[in-house]
Amino acid sequence: MIGFENAVVYTVSRNLGRPLLATGAVVLVGGLVLCFAFSPRRFWAAYEENTGEMIIGGQSYRNRYSLEQTLDKITAAIGGREEE
Repeated sequence: MIGFENAVVYTVSRNLGRPLLATGAVVLVGGLVLCFAFSPRRFWAAYEENTGEMIIGGQSYRNRYSLEQTLDKITAAIGGREEE
């Protein structure tokens, strides 16, 4: 090396940010799985004391058929308890 008497060379022996990048990738993939695999649902139940009726309802942003099945299961479970 001619003319480079005062040159400095820096080298990196390890990538210290790799665990941070791996953690970020795991959090990102986990968030995507939660976003697309599970849909938020809300359920309501109201009991009318005068008539003795229970009204059950729900809301889902996706997969209305699954919500209807879940409401049917809840209704069947409550109806089974009333018969006992």
